[in-house]
Amino acid sequence: MNDVVDINQHLICEKPCVASATHVIYAYRIEQRGKIIENFESDRDWGTGYELLKAMKKDDIINTVFIATRQCNPGFAHLGKKRFSHIIDACMQAYDIQKQNKDQ
Repeated sequence: MNDVVDINQHLICEKPCVASATHVIYAYRIEQRGKIIENFESDRDWGTGYELLKAMKKDDIINTVFIATRQCNPGFAHLGKKRFSHIIDACMQAYDIQKQNKDQ
């Protein structure tokens, strides 16, 4: 649990693009003592963290935290629910790449 907070704080402090993001969204599933601890944060991007956690459950991803940022600019069209699939796809692609690198 502390690692999730530490990772999030590190990204906010060290990466200007994260610090300036309109929304910092995360979801995690961690196994501790045989139990799965899970939670999410949507950062006012209602439903996004929940959908990300739902995708992690569906694919049985554990001991992982997904962190995504989103920038909203005035005058741009709203993405609506499409944003869920964009964020989930980006996180899953990063997860697959990390998993491939770890297996090599």
